[in-house]
Amino acid sequence: MNQKSVLITGCSAGGIGHALAKEFHSRGLRVIATARRLESMIELEALGMTVLMLDVSEIDSIRKVRDEVALLTGEKLDILINNAGQALPVAVTDLDLTEVRALFEVNFFGPMTMVKEFMPLLLTSSDARIVQTGSIGGIIPVPFNAAYNASKAALHAFANVLRVELAPFENIKVINLVTGAVKTNIAKPMLLPNNSLYKPMEPAYLEKRTQLSQVNTTPTSEYAQHVVTEVLKSNPRAWFWTAKMSFVAWFVDTFVPINFVLPMMAKEYGLVDFASRISSSLIQVPRNKKNVLITGCSAGGIGHALAKEFHKKGHHVFASARQLDSMVELKDLGITVLELDVTEIESVREARDKISALTGGTLDILVNNAYRPKQVLPNIMPVTDMDMDTARGLFEVNLYGAITMVQQFVQLLTASGDGRVAQLGSVAGIFPMPFSAPYSASKAATHALSNTMSVELVPFKFVVLVTGGVQSNISRQMHLPDNSLYKSVEHILREKRVGVSQVGAMPTADYAERVVNELLKPKPRAWLWLGKNSLLCWLFDRFLWKTALDGMMARMFGLLELSALVKG
Repeated sequence: MNQKSVLITGCSAGGIGHALAKEFHSRGLRVIATARRLESMIELEALGMTVLMLDVSEIDSIRKVRDEVALLTGEKLDILINNAGQALPVAVTDLDLTEVRALFEVNFFGPMTMVKEFMPLLLTSSDARIVQTGSIGGIIPVPFNAAYNASKAALHAFANVLRVELAPFENIKVINLVTGAVKTNIAKPMLLPNNSLYKPMEPAYLEKRTQLSQVNTTPTSEYAQHVVTEVLKSNPRAWFWTAKMSFVAWFVDTFVPINFVLPMMAKEYGLVDFASRISSSLIQVPRNKKNVLITGCSAGGIGHALAKEFHKKGHHVFASARQLDSMVELKDLGITVLELDVTEIESVREARDKISALTGGTLDILVNNAYRPKQVLPNIMPVTDMDMDTARGLFEVNLYGAITMVQQFVQLLTASGDGRVAQLGSVAGIFPMPFSAPYSASKAATHALSNTMSVELVPFKFVVLVTGGVQSNISRQMHLPDNSLYKSVEHILREKRVGVSQVGAMPTADYAERVVNELLKPKPRAWLWLGKNSLLCWLFDRFLWKTALDGMMARMFGLLELSALVKG
């Protein structure tokens, strides 16, 4: 009865999960190994492990396994390892959003759903662990890997938020595995599409992918030994960097500014020479009056202020939003307003064609600022209470919408000769903001996507706007369900949450002025930190360890009060 139980997803032969299952089993734990196909776990079953069929992208499959595990273990689970994963080694401009969504269902939404569904069993354990198999891809912008990089960045952010939210429950520890190069079958190279911008460099691309997947990698058995040893410690590290290249990734993330990392990665993958060939074919025609497209320009928001600032400086602004009546003021100023829903491909293409006709086929600046409209924004919510469909809605706008916009406007940006793209990021994508896991994860994914695009599309200039507190209409109140773990301190959490997000926030006009000035520079910064406490956040990010702010975040968001109640 005292035997610890561990549930591992993604245990197919040849992968990390398979090796982890064998290592935990060798140390006497009760292992429940799962995968989508039972025949991929024949060896594990022969060793005496329990094997169950599980597809983490299907809620019914997860709940069926949850019920089976509850029966097997007496309603208790000690260790949950979210390891199931997919790769998609494709350039941003070649991505199929159907495949991107499928990847995120496994790599991100699957782990989030697993945590939600298995939380009652984990709370029963006196010493539980939630382990997320992350990757250095979520830290370092490996080109031709944008969707995977973004999904792992999202997973890291999710683990950060979860760790702080669960701080009052001292029996559960959350571990982020930042996995380096491991010899598995997930990183196999694939041929580039015939119409890809990168088809001429396919041989070099395939060689590099093969090197990543096979050369200078850590065997899965060795990786598993290190991970299991760490997980079973009484006080495991919250961020555990392991396998080949993980130390290099840690060093670069900790000490090397992003402005140096991006060109370094482009050179490593042969993209600088490729970019030179593209740049030589571009006609550089300096224009004082830039063509600027901004998404999410509804009144009261950041996009609205950006449109006014660009217009004030004499540029041709295309302001867009889902509803034209939300941009009446901009239209009255003489700004061109467009109806645009970034989640609908036909809407994006229609806007692209209109802009192309009006500008002669060029676009100088694209600002991806669209956000989920207020009436359908998910409530600020703990992970354990989050509705997964509303969480997916955030990614439709914040990530998938940004991908669509870049794909559809890349030709117009190329024709500009000096195209640049700004992505609205957030400090929430870097620091563990409790009760904002989907939003934080979507912004972390956006940061990773932008970094990868900066490497792949070297001739363009990508700017991540790491936004702190700015006055806007995006923030909402918290309303917890009656059965929430946090219901007893809801009034405290609500008060703290509002104070953190809007009190002392930077006016949108001030924010817009500084962003526009940066984007119009000949060489804008790759990351621009702006808004309330953004400088402080930059200092913390550069000079403190990953978990340094956990205690402060718990105090800021009222979690210490809950901790006292739990202990009582």
